[in-house]
Amino acid sequence: MTGTTVSHYKILEKLGEGGMGVVYKAHDTKLDRVVALKFLPAHLSSSEVEKIRFLQEAKAAASLSHPNICTIFAIEEYTEAGGTGSQFFFAMEYLEGKTLRHEMKEISLQRAVDTGFQVAEGLAAAHQKGIVHRDVKAENIMARPDGRVQIMDFGLAKVRGGSQLTKAGSTVGTIGYMAPEQIQGMDVDHRADLFSLGVLMYEMASGHLPFRGVHDAAVMYEIVNVQPPLPSEVNPEIPDELDRIIIKCLAKDRDERYQSARDVAVDLKILKKRSGSGVITTMPGEGLPSKRASGSRAAILRPTPVSNRKPLVYGLAALLVLLGAASAWYFLGRGPSAAITSMVVLPFENVGKDPDLEYLSDGVTEGIINKMSRMPGLRVIPRSAAFRFKGSSKDPKSIGEELGVDAVLSGRVVQRADKLDLTLELIDVHAYAQLWGESYKRTMNDLITVQEEIVAEVSAVITPGAAAKPDGAAIAGTTGTKDPAAYRLYLQGKFHWNKRTAADFERALNYYNQAIAIDPGYARARLGLAETYILQAQYADIRSTDVMALAETEAVRSTELDPSLGEAHAALGMVRESHWDWAGAEREFKLAIQKAPGYATSYHWYFIFLQLMGRDDEALGVIKKGAELDPYSPIILSNLANGYLTNDNYEAADEVIRKIREIDPQFFFANVWKAAVCLGTGKPKEGLEVLNEMKLAGLSSNNLGFVGHYYAAFGAVSKADSILSVLLADPKKTPDPVAVAMVYAGLGKSDSTLAWLQKAYDQEDKSRTLPMAGVWREFRLVRKDPQFITLMKKVGVQ
Repeated sequence: MTGTTVSHYKILEKLGEGGMGVVYKAHDTKLDRVVALKFLPAHLSSSEVEKIRFLQEAKAAASLSHPNICTIFAIEEYTEAGGTGSQFFFAMEYLEGKTLRHEMKEISLQRAVDTGFQVAEGLAAAHQKGIVHRDVKAENIMARPDGRVQIMDFGLAKVRGGSQLTKAGSTVGTIGYMAPEQIQGMDVDHRADLFSLGVLMYEMASGHLPFRGVHDAAVMYEIVNVQPPLPSEVNPEIPDELDRIIIKCLAKDRDERYQSARDVAVDLKILKKRSGSGVITTMPGEGLPSKRASGSRAAILRPTPVSNRKPLVYGLAALLVLLGAASAWYFLGRGPSAAITSMVVLPFENVGKDPDLEYLSDGVTEGIINKMSRMPGLRVIPRSAAFRFKGSSKDPKSIGEELGVDAVLSGRVVQRADKLDLTLELIDVHAYAQLWGESYKRTMNDLITVQEEIVAEVSAVITPGAAAKPDGAAIAGTTGTKDPAAYRLYLQGKFHWNKRTAADFERALNYYNQAIAIDPGYARARLGLAETYILQAQYADIRSTDVMALAETEAVRSTELDPSLGEAHAALGMVRESHWDWAGAEREFKLAIQKAPGYATSYHWYFIFLQLMGRDDEALGVIKKGAELDPYSPIILSNLANGYLTNDNYEAADEVIRKIREIDPQFFFANVWKAAVCLGTGKPKEGLEVLNEMKLAGLSSNNLGFVGHYYAAFGAVSKADSILSVLLADPKKTPDPVAVAMVYAGLGKSDSTLAWLQKAYDQEDKSRTLPMAGVWREFRLVRKDPQFITLMKKVGVQ
């Protein structure tokens, strides 16, 4: 079928084939995403029973939403052109990685424990829905590059209360992994999956299946009648506790096994915590001999050989010592119960990869960030830093360590029609242990309330004994509406606003206005309008007079609707600054910081104001605070670099620029300030290389002025002249006089520089950039000229 199109899926390649289906990799042309498609094999298509079983698998799996279960998107039917029969297939999440079978030979004990834990978590979610997998094996577990494992192929799934599809006495499953009751044709329940999980863990830990024979009948006999050797007898490095867990899963009598997958997960989680400390303290097994764990931090899960065991009294004494050491580490060191004072909420995964729903996963993430950031005593990494890891294959522990936080909250979002599935996990970075996990099945109308539920549950885990919910007014302030439709439109507006392009600003305005049409009292949507108008003046070459009055109206209205909205005062500060109302601007910036001290943008904008006022030392302190709050924001860091450049501190500026360029190599001001450093330190060749690497398409007039200035300063006069031509090319469009003046300053033409600055002052609307000429180093050529000094005094910044 490779190369053909089925419905709206283009088949790319065959991935595999098994007894219950053939799987292809395909491109969903409607939603522009890669999926996996599973069809019934052709030789089974004529069987109504098999079709019913196939639909049962799809419906069972489609009802599940969990990080350790492959997500099903749709169930569809396909009839070939001219054909008389049809095939059912379903589209499911395409998983990058390899099956556990490919990983089996190289798997470590620590990875085996973690894999067993994740599989148990996924099975627990399925069993809670009344779904028994009945074919848990290495081939049906996908191991992803980020360390997560996911259960696939519910082709033999049995649904509680569903129709009986097999005859009495028949067996379904894979020989070697079947529970005794499966082999004997008895009715099975969820405990059959736990037996299969025990087989899987035995195989991962020891490298061998527990039941082996020269033919299937011999294997089946062993499963029903023969007790396998302890895993540690095959691999002496296996600790007693893992022995105990595996053997309990493999009990012949299902009443003697674990009674739930959750119980298996809990015991494996405890074992994971011990391995995270570098010391395994084993628990006395049920009839199993006890071992001592190695004291080496590198020898995780490595007990002493069986032959070295001491008499019981010495073994107990050693065990007590180890338990005491582990307890001291756990309570006094950095165990999972230690206080969580910082966290990051990673961008939630849009499981369906539908670009039209990207706003939803981003919006839910940002909403939870906003809510959690209002929790007292908790430092939450801001959006700009968290979203650097969108789509990253890094595991949560590595990300948490990089950001220097105690905990990582990650999640997955699936939307099916008006249904919303959210699956979340909170990880303790230091112990690498799951602190909390939950799945939420809601409708889209619950989008606001489900975020409040999540924040309440996470905060209760982070601060045990504290109030279950953050302050109600604070929560309300992060959404600002009770109308779900208005909130979804707001999220779509915010999604486009964050893209920072002229076209996306227009889309953002459209969505914000739709939200306000539904809820006229929606303060945050009005703030969204104000912020969009402000940035249009900066990024889209729209005259300040055309947008700042609109920005002022919406910002004032938002403060009236929600007096606690500090961000609105920051927007008003920018409006006042654009009117050259310096006292009013400072008043609003101070109010913004007072009402929302964690909003880094207020410090960014206040820094610019302080620079205009010539208060350079104070400005540097303010922007440092902004960079502490949002250490991965390119624009805030670029202002920090600019602060250092103002004082000719090229070394400090260059260090900040290096960090920005690591975050975003194409970020405009990082490269402009790098050119400034090269000019100040006498490195014109390196400076020209930086300029030549920049992408100039789509730059605003103001930004082109910077590029033209530095080309001229480095002696590339022809390139500077070409930028002047671009700035002056459109006779229907008034060029930014300050940008033109900046290029002339680079060319060393004082008279032309001053003439164009005067044009900026004389134009009908107050220039947004003219006041900056008083502090921008690019105008040092004319800074001591009396005409320039007089002009800056008229502006009010001298």
